[in-house]
Amino acid sequence: VPHIPLPTDWRTKGVTLAELQHREFPPERWIIENVFPEGACLLAAKYKSKKSWIALALSLAVSMGTKALGQLEVSPGRVLYLDLEGKQQRIQKRTRAMLGVRQIAWPGNFHIFTKWPQGDEGLAELVHWFASYPDTALVVIDVLASFRRTMQKHEEIYRYDRDTIDPLNALFEQHHAGGLLVHHFNKGKHDDIMDSITGSTGLPSAVNTMWGLTRDVNNSEITI
Repeated sequence: VPHIPLPTDWRTKGVTLAELQHREFPPERWIIENVFPEGACLLAAKYKSKKSWIALALSLAVSMGTKALGQLEVSPGRVLYLDLEGKQQRIQKRTRAMLGVRQIAWPGNFHIFTKWPQGDEGLAELVHWFASYPDTALVVIDVLASFRRTMQKHEEIYRYDRDTIDPLNALFEQHHAGGLLVHHFNKGKHDDIMDSITGSTGLPSAVNTMWGLTRDVNNSEITI
């Protein structure tokens, strides 16, 4: 007689409001004060819009325990930076522009990889990373397209986008860390800047936070 596993008891998965009323939960961790809570954050902008510079500046603030953008408190910790479109020389040049060459010591808790596995293998490596470095506060994936698996033919794009982000968001929340996912805008013109994010609504619906980076319409020198 073949063994047929019993269905999961759904009654053990829920909770009543009476049970929930006085339950204590750990406080949510803010990686960057009031703008970046734990979990996945999508940073989207046009090509060559300095979004990688912003990702690096925020990462340096977290790893060094200094204020982000000169004014926002951070929750300090280790940083994993996956610069999947760049080279070590580029990170070095940009860090020199921000920190200088000899003025201060560069942080030893800031780890840079320019190569990382894609898809499920890449996610598995992140799981191993957190097991090895549980003090990690921030993971940057620059860019998201170079990290996630290739979309299969005839695959529904909403499901593809959700399959990419859901496990990442769950992993970051599990470890009370932030994940900054650098992404691109599409070429269309939209009244709502968030509609400019490339892909389906599956991407923004799966993250905890979204940032859209653009230029001020009245002053191209100002970034919003």
